[in-house]
Amino acid sequence: MRRTQNTFARWGFASLFFAKFMPGLRTSLPPLAGFIRMPVARFLGAAAGGAAIWGGIYLLVGYLFRDQLERVSEFASRMGSLFTVLVAGLIALYLGVKYYQRRRVIQSLRVGRITADELMRKIENREDLAIIDLRHNFETALDGTQIPHAIRIEPSELDRRFGEIPGNKEIVVYCS
Repeated sequence: MRRTQNTFARWGFASLFFAKFMPGLRTSLPPLAGFIRMPVARFLGAAAGGAAIWGGIYLLVGYLFRDQLERVSEFASRMGSLFTVLVAGLIALYLGVKYYQRRRVIQSLRVGRITADELMRKIENREDLAIIDLRHNFETALDGTQIPHAIRIEPSELDRRFGEIPGNKEIVVYCS
């Protein structure tokens, strides 16, 4: 834990400075800065500097493209409500495509689940399956349970022992 704090303390200022540009970091780094007791002045300096650059970039883009933005505005006012409907339709289409893509990704990540009773039935029926127990050693030592005929692999050893998993059987993975 001490090493993590020192690493963040070293990189914390720069991380906070650029956090505005990285979704996720924008909300997770400030509590981390408080956790390592970053000085308030240093935190405010990094956060203010990052916010100034972040806002400045948008101002610069607006300044550089002001002529084009004026043309688009004039075009939109000439087009009237048709332009508004077109833009709203494009935004709706974009959101629909993103929603569809997200649903496909979530669907592809779904994994078949099996209950303990179903697994026990498969074992009793001597179905050809491989059970991989991926619990940490300390977890199995705590509760003292073992799954019959399971291949015990510590999660940190999975890459090294991947070859032990039979590829010609139904595989049931147990992890906590």
